[in-house]
Amino acid sequence: MIINLNGWPGVGKLTTARELSKLTGGRLLDNHTLLNFGKALADEGSPEYYALVRAVRSVAFEAILKLPSALPVIFTTTENARRIVHEDRGLLRKEQDPELLVELARTRTLFDDGATFRTIIDNSDLSPEETAFRIHSWVNNTSA
Repeated sequence: MIINLNGWPGVGKLTTARELSKLTGGRLLDNHTLLNFGKALADEGSPEYYALVRAVRSVAFEAILKLPSALPVIFTTTENARRIVHEDRGLLRKEQDPELLVELARTRTLFDDGATFRTIIDNSDLSPEETAFRIHSWVNNTSA
């Protein structure tokens, strides 16, 4: 089972994914883990960067295929305005400009293709623990 948490920068995907991993006993592979390898060794956006990211993803996906099929794998992709300005994001070299969210929401849509099951959860007024619990409950009800 693959659980993909998708949202705008700063919505709390990684924090929620950590909580969801605890609830499910699943493995967590966040988008930054894959991208940081490329950022560390090449100029972001360069052909070398993309080649490194693709290579790391390939290795990760091969490893996922070797895991027991009952073990959930939790992904985070793309990234609420309340989190984007936090200092810890800057320390992790993450975007901190709240105007980015306005621009992204105006000009783009979140990737939402190919899922067997999907749900939308507005976590604006939820803690990461509450959000993870809702996802966990939804997964259990969907797969039952």
